[in-house]
Amino acid sequence: MEDVFIRLLIGDRTETEWPAPDSVRGLYDRFMLTVRLSEKLIQRVEEQGENGPADDDYIEGTLAGRRYAHLISRAWWGRRVAVTRKGYVCLIPEHVRQGDAVWLVDGAQTPYVLRPRGATGTWEFVGDCYVHGVMDGSAVVSDGPREVIKLV
Repeated sequence: MEDVFIRLLIGDRTETEWPAPDSVRGLYDRFMLTVRLSEKLIQRVEEQGENGPADDDYIEGTLAGRRYAHLISRAWWGRRVAVTRKGYVCLIPEHVRQGDAVWLVDGAQTPYVLRPRGATGTWEFVGDCYVHGVMDGSAVVSDGPREVIKLV
């Protein structure tokens, strides 16, 4: 579950790679180390009024933390977290409404959120989304059912 969380935070992508490499775990770990070291530094300043030089772990963690925070802000810009009825954790466009549906499209790298348009069988494009465990066509069953729809 922790891996799902780590990848969800950044939409499972870096500046250059998608899906994010396994090394993103190390970036997250450095980020969390910085958070813990920052808490200790704040506590030391509050208790002793002292602000000594930062150690190498803190500096390295701060740089990793900034990079990870940048990846988070890119992934979350205009998005929010949701869970599908089947329990998949997603980053979806912030303007998604209840009743919208996540669709897997042949050949697409990401699933898409579509909104039904009345009883006519047509759909409106809402946006792409990140669904952990379903990216880059990994959940498309080659001989599974297909449906042709009309987007408006």
